Amino acid sequence: MRPADLLIVAAALALEALLLWRLWTPGGSAELAIVQGPQQRLELPLHQDADHAIRGPLGVSRLRIRNGAIAFVDSPCQRKLCIRSGAHARHGATTACVPNRISLHIAGAATEGIDAWHR
Repeated sequence: MRPADLLIVAAALALEALLLWRLWTPGGSAELAIVQGPQQRLELPLHQDADHAIRGPLGVSRLRIRNGAIAFVDSPCQRKLCIRSGAHARHGATTACVPNRISLHIAGAATEGIDAWHR
């Protein structure tokens, strides 16, 4: 192979990596956080800063919406993995406090990327 051939192959691989990254990265604007607990379901707009409490079997988990992102800020679970997962703002993001049976999903505008493959 000549140096020009190597340059063309490198450019093609870089373009392919860029396209795959762009198509597989969730996009779209996050508009709503859907919080599901054992006894209630909340649909919380992400454009309004607020604090919310939702009761699970272990007690109350507290959620905070700030700057378009939502996070668990307090929960009665032992390991606090839900809190350590941080704030979530991207369409399609999901987290949960499994011991307290509370889940959180970010919904919003449809993405323009690939959502499934079929053969």
